[in-house]
Amino acid sequence: MTHQELTAALSAAGVLPESWAGTFAAVDRGRFIPARAWFDDEHGHPQPLDQERDPERWRAAVYSDEPIVTQLDDGATVWPATSNAATSSASQPSMVLTMLDALEVRDGHRVLEIGTGTGYTAALLAHRLGAHSVTSVEIDPAAAEQARVNLTAAGYPPPVVCADGTAGWAPTAPYDRILATAAVLAGQLPYAWVEQTRPGGLLVTPWGTAYHNGALVRPTCNAAGTLRTTAATRCCSTTCRPTPRPVSTSPPRPRPAGFTGSARMDPASSGTRSSTPTAGGSGTAGPPAPATA
Repeated sequence: MTHQELTAALSAAGVLPESWAGTFAAVDRGRFIPARAWFDDEHGHPQPLDQERDPERWRAAVYSDEPIVTQLDDGATVWPATSNAATSSASQPSMVLTMLDALEVRDGHRVLEIGTGTGYTAALLAHRLGAHSVTSVEIDPAAAEQARVNLTAAGYPPPVVCADGTAGWAPTAPYDRILATAAVLAGQLPYAWVEQTRPGGLLVTPWGTAYHNGALVRPTCNAAGTLRTTAATRCCSTTCRPTPRPVSTSPPRPRPAGFTGSARMDPASSGTRSSTPTAGGSGTAGPPAPATA
């Protein structure tokens, strides 16, 4: 299996948007997958994947329309040991394309990605828009550094910032688009993302509740600092884990006059930690929180 075959398979399945076809074909997924990772078995349990010992199995996994787990338990579970707590992954390619298509980027847009993971989605964005138009935030230092290495080696080196993604990244705001790679819980979308998005700009993020998540939402930011939200499609992802902070029910603050992109967390949204989706997202974002099953 090769990246070209994966591209052809996704095109034949009707899940490769025409606007992303050239970029997807140009950015080889295999350049972002570590030699040692985990791939789900038929029961959905991550099993060790080793390029050196079984290169054919590694290639079959990498060039399939499936997620590849790259970190378990925030790194506490060391390969080849395994668990069911994936905290970073290379997302399912068709889900990456669904999210990118929902983002509706155009030439000249500036994009903030929340949750870099392996750097694969950032590379797709950088190929399409130029590395200077993309900023990616990753909270895990080891993941952030490896993503920088991957992106540089692949020739698509947008800035990768090691920081809490729930605060966005104010120094290069405002953005035309913000893409988050893990689900936010209802009522907990960080208001910093709204503040750092231009009026008329889009946020794309998986969304859910404490009981279920499975929607990809695409809020539009209004000039008053409020959101108009529509569901783009269904998706599969884990949820953001709340930090131990009280959640206010007060309404969001309006965007301040003369907004310059300086971030502040509104009381209406609590801080969250984004653990990596097994299918819909690739990175981690937010302050540390206890691992949950």
